Amino acid sequence: MGSLGAGSDYAPMLHVAGITAVDFRYTYDSNTYNLGSYPLYHTEYETFDTMERLVDRGFECSRAVARVGAEILRTLADSLIIPFNVSDYAWRLDVMRQQLDDDFGALLSANLANYTNLELAIRSFTDDVKTFERAIANMDKKDPMAIRKVNDQLLLLENAFLDSAGLPDRPLKKHLLFADSMNDAYAGSSFPGLVDLLFEIDLLKEPEKSERWRRVEQHFSVLLNAIQSAGFTLRDVVDFVEEQY
Repeated sequence: MGSLGAGSDYAPMLHVAGITAVDFRYTYDSNTYNLGSYPLYHTEYETFDTMERLVDRGFECSRAVARVGAEILRTLADSLIIPFNVSDYAWRLDVMRQQLDDDFGALLSANLANYTNLELAIRSFTDDVKTFERAIANMDKKDPMAIRKVNDQLLLLENAFLDSAGLPDRPLKKHLLFADSMNDAYAGSSFPGLVDLLFEIDLLKEPEKSERWRRVEQHFSVLLNAIQSAGFTLRDVVDFVEEQY
């Protein structure tokens, strides 16, 4: 399992509409075959006849993938509570933070006074996730309004990570956490807007360098706000309103 890229069919769902997506496939053993893709991919030779006779005889693999897809849809439709494990999201956020720290931590610490706030924001989100999961475990499963509330929160979580202004220099890319790198259109990039702004930033000359750092600070603030807002999405609505006012 890995991060979604941004060059395939699910891209508008996740990166523009904020709808949780999955990309699954039946594929070759990458440990045996050192290939980026099977050789006929997106060529004029990738025909129905070629698929049937050479690539997937009798469409057995295609049938297996279709069955998996149908079972995923059935599970999503029939589950009382949408089977999204939000604790995995909290875990993934921290993995992304650690990767960012490994790649740019020293640079960011030297130039952003509030860089440590990223870890604090993710820790707060993780606390919200734990509270939310405890609430689900103890809720009245026979209360239709309670079920609806929780499912709405699960559906809206992904949407909390969208920014209407889009990523820096890419207004059509709305997702702040998962998007393609500007240097690789198919690969996924964690905190893509931030990483793109940091790309070769030390090679810039003044005043362009100062202006780039100003944009880094601005986008970093947007990221912190999005993570905090995502945590608010999981909080009890009534308690949250009372807490704020």
